[in-house]
Amino acid sequence: MVFMGDSITDGWIRRAPEFFQGKPYLDRGISGQTTPQMLVRLRPDVIDLKPKLVVTLAGTNDIAGNTGPETLQNIEDNLASMSELAKVNGIRVVIASVMPVCDSLRPQTARRPPQQIVALNQWIKSYSAKNGFVYLDYYSAMVDSAGMLKTELTYDCLHPNDAGYAVMQPLAEQAIAEAFVAGCTKAIAGGVMSTLPPASLKSSALLSVAIAVNSACTSVCATCELLRVLARKFEIPC
Repeated sequence: MVFMGDSITDGWIRRAPEFFQGKPYLDRGISGQTTPQMLVRLRPDVIDLKPKLVVTLAGTNDIAGNTGPETLQNIEDNLASMSELAKVNGIRVVIASVMPVCDSLRPQTARRPPQQIVALNQWIKSYSAKNGFVYLDYYSAMVDSAGMLKTELTYDCLHPNDAGYAVMQPLAEQAIAEAFVAGCTKAIAGGVMSTLPPASLKSSALLSVAIAVNSACTSVCATCELLRVLARKFEIPC
């Protein structure tokens, strides 16, 4: 599985390497990058690696104009192109929300207006739902009542600190598990997945099961075997 992104992804493996240790995760974050730059490197950094899933976190640097002015439509088009290229290559897709920013430690909102972040996240959520992708909502877990990034989760009002990554990690694992489960659910009409308790999707054990089954499978989706394993695990009759 590949984590594609900018400095927030790049910094993850540096500040919280334990999240990646012993797991089939590859960090492909590059500091300062925008979505057009990620689209260019999607083939060598994602497609050519033949991962089962990609988690994309991108957009904040586009809003800031790191590589020149961009409209929200430009960002949306790039995220859509990346996601659809992954999909046609048999890669499951998770798209993360852009994280909030704040000004309490360092001014950030002038370059990254909160209303643009909210608008882009609304599009990502809607687009993901329409196309069968998983929306990974970091934003809601990290924003305060004033619409700003919680100060205790950042060191510069843009990037997560250790506490910030600690919030992100279980959300990422839940989204990964949902992506594996969703891929199998689509393949079985009236399958048993709808009977799984919601809390099970938050379980790292479910993620481990999904990874174990899918890593051993040569097909795009280990539908039947994964369902059998989950059914046994959660004592679901099937």
